[in-house]
Amino acid sequence: MSDLIVRNLSHQFDGYPVVRDVSLAVGPGEVVCLLGPSGCGKTTLLRVAAGLEKLQQGQVLIDGIVVADADRGLSLPPEKRGIGLMFQDYALFPHLTVRENIQFGVGATTAERRAWIDSALEMMDLTGYAGSFPHTLSGGQQQRVALLRALAPNPRALFLDEPFSGLDVTRRAQVRQQTLEVLKNAGVATLMVTHDPEEAMFMADRILVMNMGRVVQDGTPVETYFEPADAFVAGFFGPINRLAGRVGNGTVETPLGTFSAERFIDGTHVDVLIRPEGLRLVASEDRSETRLFEVISARPLGAASVVNVSVPQPDGANLSVEARVPGVFLPAPGSRVSVSVNEGDVHLFEND
Repeated sequence: MSDLIVRNLSHQFDGYPVVRDVSLAVGPGEVVCLLGPSGCGKTTLLRVAAGLEKLQQGQVLIDGIVVADADRGLSLPPEKRGIGLMFQDYALFPHLTVRENIQFGVGATTAERRAWIDSALEMMDLTGYAGSFPHTLSGGQQQRVALLRALAPNPRALFLDEPFSGLDVTRRAQVRQQTLEVLKNAGVATLMVTHDPEEAMFMADRILVMNMGRVVQDGTPVETYFEPADAFVAGFFGPINRLAGRVGNGTVETPLGTFSAERFIDGTHVDVLIRPEGLRLVASEDRSETRLFEVISARPLGAASVVNVSVPQPDGANLSVEARVPGVFLPAPGSRVSVSVNEGDVHLFEND
């Protein structure tokens, strides 16, 4: 079992900083996802750590061995680092069969590795395709072959760059599950790049959220989702409702309710972020009830319904607030609903 450590890595392109003083560690058998928007530096970080880009500043260690050190001018090529690589295009060899693709790079296969390949083919539902060529396979099958090829040499660390981006939604869910099982059985330290929050939540033991070249939060999926470090992290995991308020007596009052704000000094202006699933709606015909809001629209999403309601603001303007309600809940536009809020889905950040 081995690990991957990156220390104080920075990287520039044409003088523009893309990665800014990032440190991370991936333990044996751990899957760590670099998550962030396009251009945040996550793929550059992965490529430098893997040796595909020359290290400009910092240090990379794999299995306790320094494989790149900018101060010493050391940068081993990827083939000398004992790593596995897998990218979006899979890059399978068209003239080799599935088994031959997986065996590529292993060299003289031992009985142990042949047994591993047989077992992995079975786990990935590919046994019947061992003699097939890549062009005869579906995208999901090609993805699984590419993963097994990266794992076949028993690498000390594995690097995955958007490995599921080419798959349709249904196939992606199945392949993710199979991939995770293979990675856990292999016990290899895995660093994976994705821009899909749901994918990161499913795959990762830890998520490193990146923004503008920096890691802005490092935590488990549960910590990252329910305890976001800032408004950027909170908003990156899906739609978010943003209200404004001013702290007084340890609370902040909004049109949707009053929330605890004890960690802020009285008088602080804060953004109140509420996830759509944190809103509970109930249809009401009681016109005497004061906390009713007008429905703007309602649309079904299958397992849930998206309902937008109009919320009057203190300045007289109206704010459209989105709620996600389990099941079918489709009140007519113009009807009125009461709104309550689950405080666990409310996040307060100082308004800069």
